[in-house]
Amino acid sequence: MFSSGSTGTPRGYGFTTAQLEVVTGWYEQIYQVTPDSIIVTALPAAYNFTFVAGVLLAARLGARLHLSRALHQVLHDARELAVLADRVVILANPVVLEQADVTGPLPRNVLVDSGGAPLSTTAVMEYRDRGIDLREGYGLTETASLTHFDAVGGMFAAGTVGHGMPGVRTTLEPVADKPRIVLASPAIGVPLDPYEPEPTGLLRSTDVGAIDAEGRLRLLGRLDDEPIGGLWPRDTLDVLGPLLHRRCALVRHTDGQVIIKLLEVASDEYAAAIRHRAADALDVPLENVTVTSQHQRRLLHSVKLSRYDRRVTTPRTVEPGNTAIRPTWKQLPVALRAGLADRLGEIASADVQGGGFTPGLAARLQLADGQRVFAKGIPAEHPLAGKYRDEAATTRLLPPTAPAPRLRWDGDIGGWVVLVLDDVDARHADLSVGSADVPRVVPTIAGLADVLTPCPSADAPAAEVDLAGLVHGWRELAEAPPADLPEWPRRHLAALADLETWWLAAAAGDTLVHGDVNASNLLVNDAGVYLIDWAQPARGAAWLDVADLIPHLILAGHTPAGAEAAIADVPAWHGTDAKVITSYAAAFAGYWARVSRQPAPPGVPHLRGHQARAARAATAWVAYRTGWV
Repeated sequence: MFSSGSTGTPRGYGFTTAQLEVVTGWYEQIYQVTPDSIIVTALPAAYNFTFVAGVLLAARLGARLHLSRALHQVLHDARELAVLADRVVILANPVVLEQADVTGPLPRNVLVDSGGAPLSTTAVMEYRDRGIDLREGYGLTETASLTHFDAVGGMFAAGTVGHGMPGVRTTLEPVADKPRIVLASPAIGVPLDPYEPEPTGLLRSTDVGAIDAEGRLRLLGRLDDEPIGGLWPRDTLDVLGPLLHRRCALVRHTDGQVIIKLLEVASDEYAAAIRHRAADALDVPLENVTVTSQHQRRLLHSVKLSRYDRRVTTPRTVEPGNTAIRPTWKQLPVALRAGLADRLGEIASADVQGGGFTPGLAARLQLADGQRVFAKGIPAEHPLAGKYRDEAATTRLLPPTAPAPRLRWDGDIGGWVVLVLDDVDARHADLSVGSADVPRVVPTIAGLADVLTPCPSADAPAAEVDLAGLVHGWRELAEAPPADLPEWPRRHLAALADLETWWLAAAAGDTLVHGDVNASNLLVNDAGVYLIDWAQPARGAAWLDVADLIPHLILAGHTPAGAEAAIADVPAWHGTDAKVITSYAAAFAGYWARVSRQPAPPGVPHLRGHQARAARAATAWVAYRTGWV
């Protein structure tokens, strides 16, 4: 890892994986994070703080790292994501916080860690007074970004970086009467510069500090600073705090001069007020105080890697591949394989497919005559066999213009319900942020109503009747709230139970509704987008399938606002009453929260885990739409 170069030439240090295990273990402990947590930041991923506390920590836990698109969105994104996670940690610095949109308190499971430069004590307390749990920490590139952290918070810890991590020892070494911070840490890196001496277990920093009676470290300034009027740069920052409020300033004391760098464009009147306050506090002539502006990006360490100069493709954040447990081709019953061969002709090869949440047969078959087909099936006595029959009946009636594979044959073979469809050489859709699939999927789903109205199936149940008995859950959960029910829905159970039925009055219509629009049922290739698995059909309103996309976009990494923006131009969406959409979101969140607590169907051990994640996504959507805190 390399230093930013903000104080000179960037310096490189090497670390063992064992050392990085130690540091990420510290972050796991102080942040109280788990695999169900989300780390949010707008800082460059190559900034050491972000890399270790974000990328490596998320990798260690299997947690999610969310990269906000702009500085001002960080707190907003965290507020929306808080419903999805047991803990949300924001990796910030004073510039990020200064730009962030502070519109109200953050949920109690959100923690903000600010590094890079100290905030004034006034700023720290102002954030906390606004309901934002802000803490400060300390670390250097040489120590893999962490040695101290304010793990307790509270009024008396404000203005400090807290205590040292386990195994870290902090001492103050006098250097020309300046208290240099000396650190002993199990994670001191090896310098890559061959002319720089090897570490001896001690790191003599270029920072000066003080240790209070409780053992907390307070940063005072740099080794080339000096006290003026008995005050260090950190003290000057606190003196200026009531004028700065949440603004960030870098303060230096050099050769009797006070240099204050504001990270924003300041008016002449404001800069003059800062100069007079500093001169009065330090008892120095006004001409000894200089107030300048420094570009904000400097503190983002963009010398090392600028997020602004190159496009960063957002990694895929779609659901993991733990789905159904399917047999291999050879594990399938001989009667089934032989029956398929009798029906289709000689089968040259079979490629069993992953994905989905039903067990049984799902394979792309290469026939000896060169044709390819897709075969799916399930034992006739399985609880889900009826769904396969429903899918066959619905797919058979789809018009040729419907974006779906054609059904070639269906029936029973060897005690199995079997469907044979056209094989589509495609992949599952990627619904993640920035994916090129999203702007293709949305118009495909939006266009379903054009080809499926009037409803081509006379047997499709009415949505307002069929879904009324399925898509709900909060009322049942309110009767006996589960111990693991997250805080937000627990706090609003009664209101959610009331909200989740309003949408039914707007569910009626004459469109064939798919009823299960999600990434695993969407295939994409160069020719188009295909919707598969028509096993939950209903006759209803066109907006239902469009709204179904939203929680799956959130599952794939979108914020609720971003997910709604992706479908904002769909007529069926913006033509539906907002209260109806909010009620439907609540109903689906309740459904998933309810069924995720039921025993898993045979052969589908991962279904309930998927539904629990879907419940968190839909609940985040409800929280966004209602504004309930």
